[in-house]
Amino acid sequence: MHSTPARSDAAPIASLLFLTLGAASPADAASFDCRNPGNPTEKTICADPQLDRLDREHNRIAKELIMRMQQAGNYTQALQYVQDSEEKWKNERNACRTDPFCITDAYARRLAVLNTCFYPDRPANTAPAQSTPGATVCAKGNKVDFAFIKKNEGAMLDFYVPGYHATDMATGRNLGKAKPNKAKNGKETEPQPIQNSGVTVGVGVDLGQQTEDSLRRAMHQEAKDYGKPDDVKIDDILDRVKPFLSPLRRMDAANALEDYKKNRGKYPSLTSAEARFLSSAVQHDYTQQAADVFNKSQRQEPPMDFWSLPAEAQTVLTDITYHHGRGGLTRVRSLLHQGKWQEAVDKLRQIAPSSGFKERMLKRATLLQKAIDGDSLPKDGNPCAPKQAAADRRTALWERVRRLWWA
Repeated sequence: MHSTPARSDAAPIASLLFLTLGAASPADAASFDCRNPGNPTEKTICADPQLDRLDREHNRIAKELIMRMQQAGNYTQALQYVQDSEEKWKNERNACRTDPFCITDAYARRLAVLNTCFYPDRPANTAPAQSTPGATVCAKGNKVDFAFIKKNEGAMLDFYVPGYHATDMATGRNLGKAKPNKAKNGKETEPQPIQNSGVTVGVGVDLGQQTEDSLRRAMHQEAKDYGKPDDVKIDDILDRVKPFLSPLRRMDAANALEDYKKNRGKYPSLTSAEARFLSSAVQHDYTQQAADVFNKSQRQEPPMDFWSLPAEAQTVLTDITYHHGRGGLTRVRSLLHQGKWQEAVDKLRQIAPSSGFKERMLKRATLLQKAIDGDSLPKDGNPCAPKQAAADRRTALWERVRRLWWA
């Protein structure tokens, strides 16, 4: 039974994501005029009814939030921050250009921020008994940056085996067997699957690590929590992936795909909507797995909660689970579970050159270091532990000195 805050506390928004929005009302206007789109991203949104609905929903929520702030009258920097962050987000969304996966993820993350991270101002004459560092940073929810994972994994419509097949990520097509590799001695070697890879599709969905039951459960959970496009049928997806599920890996997986192409004339594939739905289902399932393992590992008081962690920490933990499974990369994972954030960064940098995934390891280290440098994460400890109110930390000496100052 899943207990993801993003699937409960943020259910009204989550149900709008991943392309299953209900019919938009006339009041839900698009954020731009589709008769005159200003860039490739806007053209892509206009051509895709599902992306268009996401844009309308985002536009409605953003306008309502800004209007409430303006009407309240007691917002100062918060209102300007929301408006500035909207412009910054639009630039990031527009950088997706024609990539529907990237655009969908951009809207998902922005809607999550708008609905979980902004709260009404407290009245000026009240003060909280205790303060929590970074209220917006520590707001509970699914803050995983799936665009980070997508950049590491790529996005494909055709089935392929990483390392063995050449791919065109722009079109999502399998280009066939990769060219031979040249060894240091000058000899050519046949392409080989990367480590323990199986047949893969969508955003790095390794079918060799999945069973029919695990995929069925993940997709039904996705449909329940976020909805499902009408043109996507779970049983149709399962029928196509079934021949390539666990334990099929490495050359067995590559040979199975080549046999399929030989018999059918092309590689098996998913539609764009199917690939997005399957990828989203697996991504959310891996996030839940990362959360379960993290929360069960907590021994300190108060324990850290995965769903309260800053986005960078959630993203790295999920990326590790996505790439290495629930128990892989134990040296780094153990440090993360203990809240030893700087040590985890140092360990990632140390093992990167010999890991076989140097770039990905360094990207994780960079993401965590950015959070540490920006004070979202401490070097060591719970980033969201309640802090004692300043008044409670005043010693008797402090009070004597204070009285002397104001005597």
